[in-house]
Amino acid sequence: MDVFLAGAIAGGGSFGLDEDFWGYKAGRVSFERVGKQVALELRNRKFREIGRDPLFGRLLEDQLSTSILTMLPIVHATEDCLLVDTAPLAALDAGGHALQAKIGGGQTVALDPARSFVDLTNSEAHVDHTEVQTVLTFANPAPNADLNRAIPDAKSISIRVRHAFVRPPDGMRPRVGHPLIASGNFGAISVNYGTIGIAYFDTAAAVSEPRRVHLVNRFRLEKSDPSAGVSDPINPIMVYLDPRIPEPFMSAITEAALEWSRAFEVAGYSNAIRVAVADESVDPLDIRTNYVFWSEDLTRSVSQGETYLDQETGEILSFKVRIDTQRPRYHANMWAMMRSAIDPDNPGEITPSQEDYAAYRIRMLSLHEIGHGLGLGHNMSASVVGQSSIMDYVMTPRFDITDAGKLSFTDWHTRGIGPYDLAMIRYLYTPFAEAEETARLSEIIEDMKAQGLILTTEADARWNEFDDFADPVEQLDAHIAQRDILLASFGEMSVNEGDYYGRLRDNVQFAYFYHRSALDRGIKNIGGFHEDFTVRGEDGVPFTYVDAETQRAVLDRLIAALQPEALAMSPELVALIGPQPERSPPSTDEIMGKSGKSIDTLSAARSLVASVVGPLFAPDRAQRLMIQHALDEKQLSLPGTIDVLVASLIAVPPPEDNTLALLQAIAADEATTALIALSVNKNASPEVRKLVASKLTEYEISGETASSALPRPKAPAN
Repeated sequence: MDVFLAGAIAGGGSFGLDEDFWGYKAGRVSFERVGKQVALELRNRKFREIGRDPLFGRLLEDQLSTSILTMLPIVHATEDCLLVDTAPLAALDAGGHALQAKIGGGQTVALDPARSFVDLTNSEAHVDHTEVQTVLTFANPAPNADLNRAIPDAKSISIRVRHAFVRPPDGMRPRVGHPLIASGNFGAISVNYGTIGIAYFDTAAAVSEPRRVHLVNRFRLEKSDPSAGVSDPINPIMVYLDPRIPEPFMSAITEAALEWSRAFEVAGYSNAIRVAVADESVDPLDIRTNYVFWSEDLTRSVSQGETYLDQETGEILSFKVRIDTQRPRYHANMWAMMRSAIDPDNPGEITPSQEDYAAYRIRMLSLHEIGHGLGLGHNMSASVVGQSSIMDYVMTPRFDITDAGKLSFTDWHTRGIGPYDLAMIRYLYTPFAEAEETARLSEIIEDMKAQGLILTTEADARWNEFDDFADPVEQLDAHIAQRDILLASFGEMSVNEGDYYGRLRDNVQFAYFYHRSALDRGIKNIGGFHEDFTVRGEDGVPFTYVDAETQRAVLDRLIAALQPEALAMSPELVALIGPQPERSPPSTDEIMGKSGKSIDTLSAARSLVASVVGPLFAPDRAQRLMIQHALDEKQLSLPGTIDVLVASLIAVPPPEDNTLALLQAIAADEATTALIALSVNKNASPEVRKLVASKLTEYEISGETASSALPRPKAPAN
């Protein structure tokens, strides 16, 4: 008999590994007796025989490799029952923490079996459900500073891993995905912040049909009244909230869950989701429980929505959502920074308080993460179609610039669930008879196309995190102008009354790097392209490069953003950046560099320049610049792009002002390094390296092959 195995983890965040916080999703396992032991074997379901004799499926599996997770000693045996010792589970690092700590956290850790054990107080067995909790201890001989601050003894990191063996659900019909539906593997970006989906190869597929099959992820819902257009489900999706969540964020998260509940009406369900604050009877680590955690960390971290899936059908057994407790503080600081630039005579129709703004952002964040829990993946291209999805990332509000040269709050960036999300709910959850399901799902897809809703690939120039506006040039113009005002206005109003100026250490990077998402989006349009899932017979072109006018307009604005005047911070601003009153270590939001604990304006400028010129001259982008110009001589070319860079940043006379001259030298240095690095990059094609080398010779440019810039502070990924 198959058993569904999954694991929930508490304490995984101590490694700084947000991606692995919730544990592992093993799938279906079987038990096979091998002498005096039982092998716990993970079945290989990456290849499947669909729609033919079940015997064929068994024959197929006999040909495939499987994974033996561990061996369990038999301690007692009868004719129809085996009792096994679960102690080997305490030596099973199923989440791969040791490897991930090395890769993601820079730590060399090793599981110590002598200090790892089965925790019987939190292990239990039922007819259809058995849980074995283990405590895994990892030895860490050289912990970093963050771990020393977070763990009593960072040389010994102990986490709790709950292994759950569950009788697999049956009777649910899988629903096949579509390239426009961000569920399963569609819409799961390479970093896998969102829903991790299910895909397999159908070995019985006809030669004219694709072998790879994607299943959408969805909860099992059944109408209590199948004849009604809209009906309550027999078993609604029950969501429990961490009782530690304070107000106003408890109300914000509750409203987010209930907004999704109302959205299910488009699929024929009323009251599809119910929300309650968890009491002592609710086990947060139970993989059958949908739970929203209020998750602690040293600094701002990643919020997540993860699902436990039945690999056979795509059925969601439960989700775990993590809301980072530092996130409200991050957004409150961001609003304090923006507040200083608001025109007091024309503030706009919306003038939220710091707490209101933080609560709004937590509601949007919760909508996004709970959306993952319901089976929706990312759609980072939704912003170009009128903010059509909450599964894009939310950026700053929208501002107008007043006659006084200040900002006026015109609108929230995102107001909630959009038309793309409603179409997703229809596709995932509308109940259809088996005979008509394919046709009815096709109708939903056609309706989405009629609305202009899109889901692009991650490589498409329209797929961007934290972007806004339909046009990248419009966003660059808006955000660069707003940044100038924010920097000029940064000052006393950026600190709460009665608080220390040292708080500005976190806030100043919001202003200085305010335009980072616009710059990133702009870069992606240089040598960028649009690719659409176009079916034969449909209107439209499957692939096209971004038009030449847009590319040149974007390049002009990128270069303007790297001029010394745009890189400078005023002496008045620097004079405000005092020490943190708690003498805390630098946060992930501080601008640090080579100047010790004082703000490093030069390193900030270098980071900003490097974050543009480095990606701008990435090997693949350089290759596409060559290709697009070869196909259309009106398009921007690689030599032309280099000429603009040299003329604007490298071969220019220094300004008379010493500070501006120093900033220009930094920009020239990073631009030079980007070109030289491309000329010797092994990932670049021979034609790219040869062309760039010839340009370096033409302009008599020499320098370093690697940038010394520190990474630019990151926006908070959802």
